[in-house]
Amino acid sequence: MTSEFYSVEWVLSILILFLKGNNLRYNWRINNLCYLLIIMASFEMPEFRKPEGEKKKETRESIMASIERGESLAGKNLVDLDLTDMPLADQDFTGCDARGLILDQGDPEVRTNISRSKFVDTIFADSGNGTNFINVEAEGAFFGYTETLQSRRNRHAEAGRKPDEIDCGMLNGFDGQYGNFPGTVWANIDFGGGTDHPALFWQADFLGAIFDGCDLSGIDLSESRIDDIEIKNPVSVKGLIINEEQVDSLAKALKLNNREDLERNGIKIIAKQA
Repeated sequence: MTSEFYSVEWVLSILILFLKGNNLRYNWRINNLCYLLIIMASFEMPEFRKPEGEKKKETRESIMASIERGESLAGKNLVDLDLTDMPLADQDFTGCDARGLILDQGDPEVRTNISRSKFVDTIFADSGNGTNFINVEAEGAFFGYTETLQSRRNRHAEAGRKPDEIDCGMLNGFDGQYGNFPGTVWANIDFGGGTDHPALFWQADFLGAIFDGCDLSGIDLSESRIDDIEIKNPVSVKGLIINEEQVDSLAKALKLNNREDLERNGIKIIAKQA
């Protein structure tokens, strides 16, 4: 990254700490606004951040030790690691390799808390077991990439190559079913609609979430809560699936007028399941 990016991130990080320390109406909306500004400040960077070689794989114990010492989790190798029910709120997962990360073991009474944590340039795309964020508590968390999808796709086209697991900006295999995602921000993400491993959000709660610069084509949100969401600068929404009771919410999110407008933009509207 350029020194300018670090400068912006440093200033905004100090702002977050100041607001926390002085109790000046700090909340997840301010937190996510700061992170979104960091992402926006980095859009002009010519280089793309990639993992620098194979990193030592962490263990549940080593992650817990880092948390107890107050260390950042940024850049760590979390591949196929089970961190279910660990105290992961307010953590920094920037640049981590989180392919196959497990945050749920199937117990509906256990919700791994990742609230207000930031997943910036975190690698999720995987064609194997996927990434398990089922039933997480993620209020105010930030998920996103510093490179816009269009810039990434242009770069791949110019290089004559296809995206791979590491350099794709995708959430293939991301399982967020039953997840609690109110107030989250999702930036510059391809949710993998139309692929063999699209992101799954069955019964997920996106109340007040923001999707900025994302490709939502082919994703099924028909059984998710999408009240008061915002969809900014969408790359595509063609084939996005909602149910009839969500028409007003999605039309508002896309600044469209009615069902007809949604259908003209390729939205698939189905009957709500009983």
